[in-house]
Order: sequence, then structure tokens, then C-alpha cells
Amino acid sequence: MKKLLGILVLIFLLFPPEAFSGEKDYEIEGFKIGMTLSEKLDPSEISKGKNRNYYNQKYIKVIEFNKSDSSKFKTYDWIQFAFKKKDKKEKIIAIDGIKEYPDNIVDCFADKDQMVNNIKNSIKGISYTDDAGTKELSNKTGTFTTYWIIYKSKGVIFVSCYNYDPDKSNLPDALRVGVSNRYFDKYAFKK
Repeated sequence: MKKLLGILVLIFLLFPPEAFSGEKDYEIEGFKIGMTLSEKLDPSEISKGKNRNYYNQKYIKVIEFNKSDSSKFKTYDWIQFAFKKKDKKEKIIAIDGIKEYPDNIVDCFADKDQMVNNIKNSIKGISYTDDAGTKELSNKTGTFTTYWIIYKSKGVIFVSCYNYDPDKSNLPDALRVGVSNRYFDKYAFKK
């Protein structure tokens, strides 16, 4: 019972029901699509972010933070923000939160399923949902399981669990939650 109560508290902290009216209203650590980092973080906190090259660098810029980089990051161990490469204002077009589950993929799966059910029951404007199933990571270090929620506006929310093979990777198992807009989804992986 304690575990169930803990999961429910985590779900409502991560996904408050009032946040589910569209991808622009969806929050991760208090940030939404269209905001800038300076709306929540001071310059000294922003300077702790690391530039990452996870996506097509011609179109997308990514800054990643560790939970310890700001007291405003309470839920996730890592937070990633994506911006249009040429946007001088750096308005957020995608946000990912990563919560580590060291050697505990079972709890990750349980939390993922609860989060997905909460989102599906609370969200408006969904045009498509899909449980993509379990797939092997491209570098063969483990597997991931993803559930996609797509808005009529073509914005996306996803919830994934990453199950790393300890013989092939030193990364901990992790839950990854993300929200992105149409621009990010069109250009992040463009060749």
C-alpha cells in the first residue's frame, strides 16, 4: 500500500491534471514549450547547463542540466531543453526529464504505466496514442519501451523506460519523459 501511495504521489507531482490541455501547457519541472530558461532560472544556473549534440545541429540546439545545477529541479536527475538553432530568444521547443532507476527496471515500468494511464485519462486534444513496445537500442547496450501520445496540433509527449545491460553499459536504468512541438519533431532527426 505504501508503494502504491508513493507511486500516486509521484504521478501527480510529475503530471498535474491541469497541465494536460495541449503540448504548450504541459509542464516538466515547471517549464513549458515556448518558455525561455530565463523565465525560471537565473544566469548563474543557466551557465551550468552543458551544450549537447544529440540532434541535427543544423536546426536544433540542446542544453542539458543535472538535478544539482538548480534547486528548481526537484523530480528528474537530468533535464534537457531543445531550441531552434537560430532562435536568439531561445524559446523551448522540447523538454526531456530523466529519472534514474539504478538496477530497478521493474519500478520504472510500473511508474511508466501509471503515468501513461494518468495522461490518457486527463489529457484533451489527443489524436493518437501508441505503445511502441520494447526495442533494442541502436548501440546494442540495452532496450527501451516507449509510449507515444500525439496531439491534434502534432505536438508529442512520450514516456519511456531504458533498460541497460550492465555487461554492456555503465548507465543506470531510467525513465524518460518528454514533450516536443512540431518543429522539433520535423527537424531533430532530419538528414
